[in-house]
Amino acid sequence: MKSPLKVMGLALVLTAPTLFCPPASAESFSVYDQVERAFPEIVREMKADCQGSKWLQRRLSEKGNRVYFRCWDAPDSSGSRSGTSLGTLPLSSMDQSFKGAKLECGGSDAEACKTVRARLQTQFPKELEAAEFKCAFKGGQLDFDPSSQVNPEAQEVMLACLFYVSSLTDDNGDGNVDHESFGSTLIPVLNVKFTDSPTTNNVQTSQQQEWDAFFSSQYTYWDAKVLSNFWNQSVGDAKARIGRKLLWGRSDQAILDQFLVDARVQALQSAESLDLYAESSYDYD
Repeated sequence: MKSPLKVMGLALVLTAPTLFCPPASAESFSVYDQVERAFPEIVREMKADCQGSKWLQRRLSEKGNRVYFRCWDAPDSSGSRSGTSLGTLPLSSMDQSFKGAKLECGGSDAEACKTVRARLQTQFPKELEAAEFKCAFKGGQLDFDPSSQVNPEAQEVMLACLFYVSSLTDDNGDGNVDHESFGSTLIPVLNVKFTDSPTTNNVQTSQQQEWDAFFSSQYTYWDAKVLSNFWNQSVGDAKARIGRKLLWGRSDQAILDQFLVDARVQALQSAESLDLYAESSYDYD
């Protein structure tokens, strides 16, 4: 807008400054928007759990590759507020450094656990990966739900995530954590039903059929040998067990291959004992 102004007989024209507002663009999204676009379901759940008078806080890590999420209650009359740590997300779903929480197998039920894990990897790979990621978001450990036994013949499997919940206190309402305490909790992350079973849906096979299946397969004596050590049984029994799994179908063969990987790793760890060398055709020369 221009307006004339006379000063000392001279006519001046004053022009009002114009404010420039750049148009919004897709590139102007912050890293928080980037995370929300990469993991919409997880962020949506957090917003649903932290709404109303609560505040969903997002903080970028010092390295700039992670976003921490917290949910704060409304401040009280003194300005103090309490909150909870919700979890951590990478900036992108393609971030390979953000590892899922794997289902670890150990103890007396390790073999049963590995069988169930291999079946999950074969029949429900995407669901298992989603459960692993959800548990990693909580910084937890993936395990079988206490109500679900580690049974390799089970038709239904439930996994849960055990993690520590951080209870936070902000003394002056500035969004910084002044006090923090921890408590463990367990949440379900996976519940699936198998379409087959290692025993109920498989035909009974004779030992001769199992041996024939083994000898006509790509598996060798040394595969049976390392598996016999892994399974703590004779080589002959291991050959029959390999053949039995081959006769039972592709799902059980996938389980067998996972067993073989674990057995080879175990054999490598005990390589200094020379047990396998002593049974081979190699000599000192």
